[in-house]
Amino acid sequence: MPSLGESATGGDVDWQKQVGDTVSKGETIAVVESAKVAMDLDSPVDGVLMEMCVADGGFADPGEILAVIGPPGTAPGTSE
Repeated sequence: MPSLGESATGGDVDWQKQVGDTVSKGETIAVVESAKVAMDLDSPVDGVLMEMCVADGGFADPGEILAVIGPPGTAPGTSE
């Protein structure tokens, strides 16, 4: 999870994509909302959303892994 600022301790995750969806680098996959700010979480790479490590609406701490993105064409539940 990216930093939301010096005083932010974390935020709620609102997923915009589902497991199995194809994502493009720079595409918003979730919105993270703290008491002070809401920010888009963009995919860092092209690929497939393999796993959401935080449930929709769940709370995430700074530095926490939010999702796993696999290579393009990979199916969730498979290993590389």
